[in-house]
Amino acid sequence: MQSQADIQANLSLVKGFLKPHFYDEHMRPDQPTALSHTDFCKVRDGYACSRCLAEYTTYLPTCPVCGWQRDVAQDLKPPDPEHEDHLRRLRDTEGMDVGGMVNSFDEFMRSLEQKRDVEPIPLEKLAPRKWGKK
Repeated sequence: MQSQADIQANLSLVKGFLKPHFYDEHMRPDQPTALSHTDFCKVRDGYACSRCLAEYTTYLPTCPVCGWQRDVAQDLKPPDPEHEDHLRRLRDTEGMDVGGMVNSFDEFMRSLEQKRDVEPIPLEKLAPRKWGKK
């Protein structure tokens, strides 16, 4: 059994309650049937209770309002192997040029100077553009 001080400390972690979009008239009126995507993600990720819809300031395995407990083993399941492979590829290629791209604007300008099909035009020869006038 939790002490009164523990209960008060846990209740301070509650920000408020999520508001469902609508209720199904055929179900119990106290059970919401639709949450916004953001609110659904909060419930899924452990930042809100799926029973009483209390929203927390941090991840909590047990709701301080109604006492509902999450399946912590489900929350700590191993990541998808494809996602791990993606993160590994990102880590291994960090800092490498992709597809012959240059690293900076200065290098890009130097590469343009070396190309023969780019005609250099001094800024003085360019006429000012008159926007809105024909």
